[in-house]
Amino acid sequence: MKLRFALLCGFALLLVGGVAAAATPAEAPAAAAAPAASASPATCGLSLSLLSTSPPSLSPPLLNPAPLLLSTTCGTCSKSPCQGAIYGQTCILQGREGYGNCITPYGNECSNGQPQCQCWFGPLP
Repeated sequence: MKLRFALLCGFALLLVGGVAAAATPAEAPAAAAAPAASASPATCGLSLSLLSTSPPSLSPPLLNPAPLLLSTTCGTCSKSPCQGAIYGQTCILQGREGYGNCITPYGNECSNGQPQCQCWFGPLP
């Protein structure tokens, strides 16, 4: 684990150092200095149009079904003990010992649009 971290840090330093070295202009010798500045900047074979483009707009992904807020109340069609409970609330599993959470593992909704929760523990289907 320490070796991976050390290699990652070393690679990052090399990468940053290489970028910094490429970005620093080389010092010109005093004897070779041009007497007059040219009107057009030197492009060194690079197109400046790539640098002037605006970055792509980042928008959050559309999730289907939409995520539920933790303040959402489980619907009346939910299984007991989750009827009217807050989504994600801890509940006691029926029929066996243990605790779960009031969630909608299958994504069902009641007729009024509220989630149909049930006390669930374990991996989702």
